[in-house]
Amino acid sequence: MRKEKKKKQSEIAEHLKKIAMLEKELSELKAVLANLQNQKLETLHDKLSEESKAGDQVEEASRRMNGRVAVSKTDKLVAFTETSVSVSYTHLRAHETPEHLVCRLLLEKKK
Repeated sequence: MRKEKKKKQSEIAEHLKKIAMLEKELSELKAVLANLQNQKLETLHDKLSEESKAGDQVEEASRRMNGRVAVSKTDKLVAFTETSVSVSYTHLRAHETPEHLVCRLLLEKKK
């Protein structure tokens, strides 16, 4: 009986050591997680600050151009002037992309 009792006590002691070790690892992982969350929050804050500055620039340019401002696909500011300039059909075709050319030729072929 005493041997069984000592064996169980030994097993319990081992389990308690493992539990203590796991609790220590858990607290370390919580610290790492908190650090990563703080870094992510700082990164998001920086991005939001940059986007806010860009938005302020667009708003300022829009105000100066009487609301005639757009943002292109590359997020570069594009301002539209009050005057329009006519260009020839030949000039437009000079800037035609291969995709536009294929579409135009297919449309002309249907006619």
